[in-house]
Amino acid sequence: MSDKIKISFDDLNSSKVDDDLKRQDLLNRMHQHQQTVAANTTQAQMIQHAPRGGFFRNAIVYMFLFGLLGGILGWAGGEVTQYYEEQNDLYKLQNYFLPVIDYYRSQGYTEEQIDQIVLNAKEDPQLQGNFYLQENKTNAEKDAQAEKDEKALKFYQRCWYITIAVCISVFLSCAESIMAKNWHQCLQNVILGIILGLIGGFVVSLFADKVYNYLQGDRSMEFSMARQVFARSVGWAILGLFVAIAPGILMRSWKKFALGLAGGLVGGLIGGLLFDLICNILNLQNAVMVARFVGITAFGTLAGAGTALLENVIKQGWLKIQAGLIAGKQFILYKNPTTIGSSPKCDVYLFKDPSVVGIHAAIHVRGGRYILCSQTGAVTLVNGTPVMEKTLKNGDMIQIGSTSILFETKKAES
Repeated sequence: MSDKIKISFDDLNSSKVDDDLKRQDLLNRMHQHQQTVAANTTQAQMIQHAPRGGFFRNAIVYMFLFGLLGGILGWAGGEVTQYYEEQNDLYKLQNYFLPVIDYYRSQGYTEEQIDQIVLNAKEDPQLQGNFYLQENKTNAEKDAQAEKDEKALKFYQRCWYITIAVCISVFLSCAESIMAKNWHQCLQNVILGIILGLIGGFVVSLFADKVYNYLQGDRSMEFSMARQVFARSVGWAILGLFVAIAPGILMRSWKKFALGLAGGLVGGLIGGLLFDLICNILNLQNAVMVARFVGITAFGTLAGAGTALLENVIKQGWLKIQAGLIAGKQFILYKNPTTIGSSPKCDVYLFKDPSVVGIHAAIHVRGGRYILCSQTGAVTLVNGTPVMEKTLKNGDMIQIGSTSILFETKKAES
């Protein structure tokens, strides 16, 4: 870059001189930038190869794992509320005592035989000391206690739905930002995930039982098992609508929002299906606990992996980090424009690189084409050539600071 610009006396008042000087200055800065990048980037980074850690940075893999963690934590928290619910005397009466009486009545047992069964049932460890089976309690006292216990059971049930929804929602919401090491965005996603989980769990708890009982219908009918499975799957699917939509809301992307809805719906639907199937297949004392574990973890993993799989199917343009601190991470181009830079507010956050400015570059979508625009004063290379504006083609390599980014698209360029 040692070429000199020769200026004659006649050129002093010419605008061409100013343009030549600006162009020369830009070329000098680009040359200096390339030297800085080369000095601060290891040779291994400069060689384009499959990035390390690519397996765990695959969206389907990490969304599956984050969904699994959210499901396990949601199950554990839900078991705490389930424990307190099962200690409630009204719950025990409704689930251990009354069903037995109803069964023997349906089998034609006489009242004397049923009275004997009641006496025997009172000796069951689950029912010993039950408030509603104590003969010294009046009906008025039992009615008053039943009203209190009904409220307590509704509260525990509400907490169960909210706990599961919050845990899965938070883990799925922050997965992308954690893998991109964007802690500023991660905090926003966590907060929004908590809010959506609270809303979703609360709303579903208000009508879940009504939907379940309505769809289940007459339990004595031949197809009661199928109705029961269907009813629970629908209830969990409605809950799933809330667990994976936080990123779409923050990105203001309807496409990302719709994918979250679809992924959560599928996860909830299959999770609810597995719950009842396992309960009916396993003849174990703790079958319900096992069923809840499998159902809730399946809910989380399928909501996460399902969302990522759908994204992978419908994506049109995306960036894949080939070399840098987040090598292997993929960014689907949902937003227009998609910003790249050292600011945590950027869609592609390139941190710990002094040669990258706040908003270094942006990718715009115009007429189906992806156009890279570099910020004034910032140096951006495409296939090794400095650019200010460039229409990208499939396979183009973008170099910003020490980060190499591969641009890919499914749409064939004309």
